[in-house]
Amino acid sequence: MNRKLLIIPFIIGVLVLQFTNAKLNNYQQKIEQLQNNIETIEDKTITLENKVEDNNNKINNIQQPNRGSDRTFEVLASAYTHMDEGCNMITYSENKVREGHTIAVNPDQIPIGSIVYIKSEDEQVSGYYVAEDIGGAISTGRIDLYMEDKERALDFGIQSVEIQIIKYGWNG
Repeated sequence: MNRKLLIIPFIIGVLVLQFTNAKLNNYQQKIEQLQNNIETIEDKTITLENKVEDNNNKINNIQQPNRGSDRTFEVLASAYTHMDEGCNMITYSENKVREGHTIAVNPDQIPIGSIVYIKSEDEQVSGYYVAEDIGGAISTGRIDLYMEDKERALDFGIQSVEIQIIKYGWNG
């Protein structure tokens, strides 16, 4: 009887050890999955950082055009989303942002409320827009197109587009 009593704790110990090993293997698999996720996120971050750096280089290497008195001129266009820092769904003119409609401008060059036609190599971008928003990075010779999708906005990058002002400001 004493021998049987001694075997029971041994069997319990073996079962606990097997259970613990199974749990450890499960945790190791989860750790490996998390490490793979981190590597994927790091790769995507590097890709996005490279795109931002390329866009910044484009900005620095292209001379800014002056407006002058002409109603048609070239500008550098970039894209923004409501997910960008400092942005939301409401424009400076207190309208809801809309893709294919809203642009951010330097109001000294293109007054708020102006209707413009944008001609771009990207056919999805070409069309009529309303200058409804402003931005801290928007200087003379720059506009920002509102896009809903962050990835599409990053892919758009910075492009030279032709702008024709159809109507200046709300009262123009």
